[in-house]
Amino acid sequence: MSKRLIRVLIFAIGLAIAYSATSLAIVANKPVRDFVPNILSSRDNTNSITERLNSYTDRNQKLDYLFIGSSNMVRASNRNALEGLEYENISSGSQTPLNSYYLAKRLVDENSAEVILVDTYWHTSTTEVNGTEGTVHLASNFPFSLEWLQMAAAVGLPSAINSTIANGLWQHFWPENLTVDPVEIDTQTTNAPPKLKTANREKVLRRLDPGPVTMSERHLSYFDKLIEHLNQGDTRVVMIRTPVSKELKDSVDNYPQTVEPFVQIAQKHGVEFYDFNSDELSQRLNLELTTDFLDANHLNSLGAGKLTTLLLEILES
Repeated sequence: MSKRLIRVLIFAIGLAIAYSATSLAIVANKPVRDFVPNILSSRDNTNSITERLNSYTDRNQKLDYLFIGSSNMVRASNRNALEGLEYENISSGSQTPLNSYYLAKRLVDENSAEVILVDTYWHTSTTEVNGTEGTVHLASNFPFSLEWLQMAAAVGLPSAINSTIANGLWQHFWPENLTVDPVEIDTQTTNAPPKLKTANREKVLRRLDPGPVTMSERHLSYFDKLIEHLNQGDTRVVMIRTPVSKELKDSVDNYPQTVEPFVQIAQKHGVEFYDFNSDELSQRLNLELTTDFLDANHLNSLGAGKLTTLLLEILES
């Protein structure tokens, strides 16, 4: 029996199990994550993604700023620093360029915002990340659509495809269960009470995995498509790399090689790119791991306030 046929059979069996489990979930009125987690998955409303996407789609005017990207970008916008401006943040956990592209294809056009800020965090563009988790985050917490199915198909893994369709079916039969209680976060991107949390240095250092990282040509190709899609009309597209802790940056042996592909894409499309881990911008921010971060790569509300203030200063100068 050929390897291709074996893969097809495995996929077919997995699909059958997945949809049998979905049927059980529908009958039991329970989330699909409670059934066969290794074959299909669902994610809670992490970082209030459902509320933020709903807020964005319910808008009735062009925004001043729109943020899109991974959880690093979720943590980058500070409500107090953006006071008086119309903005939305449609970033989500583990959102890769592939995920961002299909999200933008579904929801973003030239009338969305004056300025669109796009995340360039290197980890979500490495070969270690395939896009499944980012797909499940979006499919679990926002209504099913053709773009979600295209996104899952582009990931090309049974878990992404099964999870997307299963979540869509579950949402169809039980739409009232789409939104769960939002998770309080301290970046003030929602109305959750601000709770300043800080990183534990010893824990961060233990979890670091020093060495080089390998960028994914596939993810970079989708990032290129994303910028091309966003760079329409008079929209000002700005690529940013949000700051990470010095400890994390120093653990990446080939950090400059994680920046260069994005520099090339920015030059290709004639858009701006700011790396807030560069010597100049990191000195201006003056962030410290134990005061401005939640962990190695996520800002807390204090760090987000500093970043947003400097970012607006740069963009409005």
